[in-house]
Amino acid sequence: MFGNLSHSVFDTEIKIEPISFYGCSSSSPEGNQPAPLDNEPRKKRKPQTCKICGKVLSSTSSYYVHMKLHSGNKPFQCTQCDACFCRKPYLEVHLRTHTGERPFKCDVCEKRFTQKSSLNTHKRVHTGLRPYSCDMCEKKFAVKSYLVAHRWSHISEGLSCSECGAIFNTKSQFVQHVKSHNSRRGFECGVCQRRFVRDSYLIRHQNKVHKNNA
Repeated sequence: MFGNLSHSVFDTEIKIEPISFYGCSSSSPEGNQPAPLDNEPRKKRKPQTCKICGKVLSSTSSYYVHMKLHSGNKPFQCTQCDACFCRKPYLEVHLRTHTGERPFKCDVCEKRFTQKSSLNTHKRVHTGLRPYSCDMCEKKFAVKSYLVAHRWSHISEGLSCSECGAIFNTKSQFVQHVKSHNSRRGFECGVCQRRFVRDSYLIRHQNKVHKNNA
């Protein structure tokens, strides 16, 4: 489908077309904000914390670049699919999924990647570096997503709410959740007088606990 592409694929074969959001296009002054990171004096750089997701950015300009992720303004649209991006570099990385370009190569096993961050993560396979540690069992992982998946192994061993199925890792969270049901229990079992938030929970309870009494 994408055969015979030239080496200058971003300039010829695939066009980067900015689109407007909220009356602002990428060619407007607002679309060009913020100023380049390299132009910001090092002595003025102060860490900034995103008030939306809590991520800490190294400088004010990095903060404004990050805030584009939350703004909903995505003026750079892929001409091969419906994907849109808030910054041109993100689109350029995405375009490689269409062209098959993988410019970053591991110097150990020669495996190739679409972006440098993926290559850096891969290198941990060879170095043994595991910077992500589980705060419950101290097991370490090379990739953050592996740590996130691992944490579910602890949650699956936790406490489960019998009414809605929610699972909690600590008793205090479980107790607090159960209390939240108290003021909303409008369906009472006619056999044991236990109350439920939804009629479907009551029916499930009756079929499971009082099946022989029916």
